[in-house]
Amino acid sequence: MIKEIYHATSPENCKKIMANGFIFPRVNWQYFYSQSGKHPGSLGFGVYGFLNDRMLAQKFYKKDDVPGILKITLELDPDYELNFVDNLEDMMLFRAFLQEQEIHKTLDYIRRNYQNKFTQHELDGALIEYYIRELKRHGDALINDVCCATTTAIYKNIKTYIPNGVEYCLRNDETIKTIEVE
Repeated sequence: MIKEIYHATSPENCKKIMANGFIFPRVNWQYFYSQSGKHPGSLGFGVYGFLNDRMLAQKFYKKDDVPGILKITLELDPDYELNFVDNLEDMMLFRAFLQEQEIHKTLDYIRRNYQNKFTQHELDGALIEYYIRELKRHGDALINDVCCATTTAIYKNIKTYIPNGVEYCLRNDETIKTIEVE
């Protein structure tokens, strides 16, 4: 399945990406259960983009300079995707995972170290990372990307949680077919 996402970054980073590709952040499990180390984004660690929506990518970019916008063409396999947009089975399996009694102690550690804020849901990202780790540990699946309906702050004087786009978190470069500067 072919999809296009848009990613905004600084003009300098845009040039680096075009020359060398993306650098994919990874989970450092040594620090994952503590406050130190890099915290995940809303969908975990990876490269983020908005499905078919250049404007949301541009609005998400919060720095003063004009962003470089990259259009990324992906070839996705639904069997290797965690889809919180329109795959009810993925949603139900994730929900069941979070309700398992034997992981509640670990979830308490995660909850103490990560928070959800209006613009960044690092607790959600940490829970997704833990879920994907457990899937791998049990040999269930390799996850190449995570997608979810998202709310990007684009409205004046209104904080709403009603989704206004679909966000992708790419976990490796295997799904990227092309990258173009817009």
